[in-house]
Amino acid sequence: MFVGRLLPHKGIDDLVKALPEGMTLELIGRPYDDGYFADLQKLAIGKRVIFRHDCDDAEIVRAYRRALCVVLPSVYRNCYGYEDEQTGALGANVDRRHGMRTAAISY
Repeated sequence: MFVGRLLPHKGIDDLVKALPEGMTLELIGRPYDDGYFADLQKLAIGKRVIFRHDCDDAEIVRAYRRALCVVLPSVYRNCYGYEDEQTGALGANVDRRHGMRTAAISY
């Protein structure tokens, strides 16, 4: 799962390209770049990608809780450091291997 603005610097296209066959990816966030969003939709053809644009806070919390993992594939290093704490506050463990942050939900 990814939660955030659907913009090129977020690296979501890399996430969609890397999605293994048979795995579902839920992308939660509003598209702010029509061309990039069209590219994401093309990349998602034939894959199990769900785009959700109008989630309220309660829906986002439910999505975090049901996700097997949360991925933050930004092409930039985070200079603020808040994503790990935000994800952890929702009951997830954060794994920083391979330069990509992955938060696995603990059950």
